[in-house]
Amino acid sequence: MKFSQTLSQPEIITLEQLYQNGFNHRLRQRAHIILMSNNKFSIDEIAKTMSLDRDTISGVMDSWESVGLLGLYDYHRSGRPPIFTQDEEEKIINNIDADPRSLRNTTSEINKDTGKNASTHTVKRVLKKHNKIWKRMKKTLAGKPEKEAVEKAEKDIDELKKKNLKGK
Repeated sequence: MKFSQTLSQPEIITLEQLYQNGFNHRLRQRAHIILMSNNKFSIDEIAKTMSLDRDTISGVMDSWESVGLLGLYDYHRSGRPPIFTQDEEEKIINNIDADPRSLRNTTSEINKDTGKNASTHTVKRVLKKHNKIWKRMKKTLAGKPEKEAVEKAEKDIDELKKKNLKGK
């Protein structure tokens, strides 16, 4: 049976803190696996409890044995390259700043200019990357306005219409 080496007290404390307060789920899960192995749970028991494959459990234990604490963290992965260049992203930002309600128009303009086929979701991701917030606009007020305010507004509108007809 495969178990992790007996852990020292500082390692146990560190792993418990990672298990409780780790910044992502995989890190917390891996710390829990090492703690369970230290408590002499078999790989099959850990796999059943964690709903993971035996090879995954064994891999976590191997990385702990070979690298230590750093073996529990994910390494940077490159992912997909970005669709738009920095200049194209700046064009998107400028177009949205000029007319914030026309996401579809901006998307079609950028697609025509660059010859790339990007969706509105891709444009939204570019906006989010540049700390722009995208929310739909409300078409109505949250509550109904008071009758007096509506009557006053209607009178003001009528007066403005009369002034407009007079050329003022």
